Amino acid sequence: MSVDSTKKSFQATGAWPMDVELEPAAQNFDAAVEAKQLSVALHSLQAQNSLLHDENDSLRAALNAKKKHQKQSCKLDLQQRNEYHGGAVFWSPRKIREARAREAVKQREDEAAQHQKTEMREPIGR
Repeated sequence: MSVDSTKKSFQATGAWPMDVELEPAAQNFDAAVEAKQLSVALHSLQAQNSLLHDENDSLRAALNAKKKHQKQSCKLDLQQRNEYHGGAVFWSPRKIREARAREAVKQREDEAAQHQKTEMREPIGR
C-alpha cells in the first residue's frame, strides 16, 4: 500500500492517523503540566492537613489540661461521732450516700440563695 492510498482510506472513514512525532510530545507536555499542578495541589493539601492535625492535637491537650484544673475535690461531710480519736475510719455505703445527699441539698440551697441575691440586685422593669 502506498502512503496516498492509506491517507485516502483514513479520509473516507473519517478517522485520521496520528502524527507519530508530534502527538506524543504534545500529550506528554500537557500531561506533565497537569501532573505538576496535581502534585503541587496534593502537597499543599497534605501540608494543610498536617498543620490542622497538629493544631487539633494541641487544642485537645490544652482542653484536657484545663479540665483537670477545673476539677476541684471537696471533702464529704461524713459526720463523725464525738468519741473519734484518730486512726483509720471506714465508712459504710449508707453513710457515704447520706453525706452526698446532704452535699446536694447544701448545693441547691446555695444556688437558690445566689439566685435570690441576683434577683434582688436587678431593678424590676428594665
